[in-house]
Amino acid sequence: MMKTLRLPFFLALICLIISCSKSDQQNPDDNNFATVYGGKPYKGSVVGVRSAGGTETHRWEGEGRIVFIEPKADSISMVMLADFGSVGEINLKLRGAYRGTGFFAENENIKLQIKDAKIAGNVTNAAQRMLFDGSLTPERSDLVLTVEFVQGQEGFPPGSKLAMTFDTSRKVDDGDNDGGCEMRLVPIWSPSGVTMGMVPDC
Repeated sequence: MMKTLRLPFFLALICLIISCSKSDQQNPDDNNFATVYGGKPYKGSVVGVRSAGGTETHRWEGEGRIVFIEPKADSISMVMLADFGSVGEINLKLRGAYRGTGFFAENENIKLQIKDAKIAGNVTNAAQRMLFDGSLTPERSDLVLTVEFVQGQEGFPPGSKLAMTFDTSRKVDDGDNDGGCEMRLVPIWSPSGVTMGMVPDC
């Protein structure tokens, strides 16, 4: 029988922040990224696959969520939640700017954009490399998030990878795009250390 492998605390939540406007005023344009994609979470399944040397070594299945929250006049947070039950959770939060119906998060370590229904980009830091590849429409989001471990940690030796495949959707009715999530306070990992932060509990 395969031994249950718990996901390490280091992956409990990764928070990546981009500097954006601090204004709380909403963009008056009703056809912007925040109004089109924000609000109701995309819900569905997520499959996590650990591999080393190109060979699959472990697999988890769970519930997946993708949600866009905390809109400002020109920025919004993208949150990806993978709940693998008793094994653990992986929650990632990324703050980016939006222009029109596009989302952009860019600095020296982060290059991610959502444009023309495509999600593409990468994130690098001392411990990990992350690759984002997927699609986004108002009703559906499919995303493959691959994490390569530059520095090893429990269960994930250097060079191993964790690929998480999100298959999520939502029903958006005219005039009905409420968030549907309550917020919860959890530990957030960031390059500057572990802090407490809010993520949605959908």
